[in-house]
Amino acid sequence: MTHEPRALSAAARTNMRRRLCAVVLTFEGFVVFFGALVASRLSHRVSAGTALAVGGGLALACILASGALRSRAGVKIGWIVQGLVVATGFVVPAMFVMGLLFAVLWLSALRIGEMVASGGG
Repeated sequence: MTHEPRALSAAARTNMRRRLCAVVLTFEGFVVFFGALVASRLSHRVSAGTALAVGGGLALACILASGALRSRAGVKIGWIVQGLVVATGFVVPAMFVMGLLFAVLWLSALRIGEMVASGGG
């Protein structure tokens, strides 16, 4: 009995893009939240409460954006979240690195998802 590879349906290929993007946003939410915890203790530029409020809100935005990927506006919301995370680097410089890393992962998830959705991958 041999197993022949089955082609993915169009719906499965579209769902693959959404899944990849949702994984990036969800992990980004965790990293932003833990980054806010560190910033609340180590940053002398912002108070602990502000760091936790902004970081927690941004982490929640990442999680909500992953759910918004079901709508047409989901990718736009994801890009807005990427920009906000990068912008936090002006207060906590290490977030520039994390924000840019996740922006690259976001772009990669979109591109790979498009390749799969078009049947190229």
